[in-house]
Amino acid sequence: MKARIDCTKCRKAIIAGVREEFLKDQYQIFTNISDTFGKCCTAVMLMAMVRRGRSKKYIQDLFEELVMIYDMPNVFDKDVRSDDVIKRLEAEYGLDFGRIHIHLESESQFLKECKE
Repeated sequence: MKARIDCTKCRKAIIAGVREEFLKDQYQIFTNISDTFGKCCTAVMLMAMVRRGRSKKYIQDLFEELVMIYDMPNVFDKDVRSDDVIKRLEAEYGLDFGRIHIHLESESQFLKECKE
């Protein structure tokens, strides 16, 4: 009679490994999206400055200042979180960030472009 092998530990190890790889992939997607979104927001803001007739030097200086802010890991030993910045800007300047809506391509258009 053959002995039965208990695969419970094997299954748990495989599931844990797959989950860790999945989470790593998710984090990579998150960092790529964050990076792309930051670039898009910066580009839109700089275009607003161009439309207002700001000089090339002004736009270049503003860009460098934004890059410095993006590179800042924390201020006064506290992480800089966009939610905190938004709340501060809304409170101090009466801005309504709820009015901002990003217009994306449709899901079908996105899938079509991915297949091309």
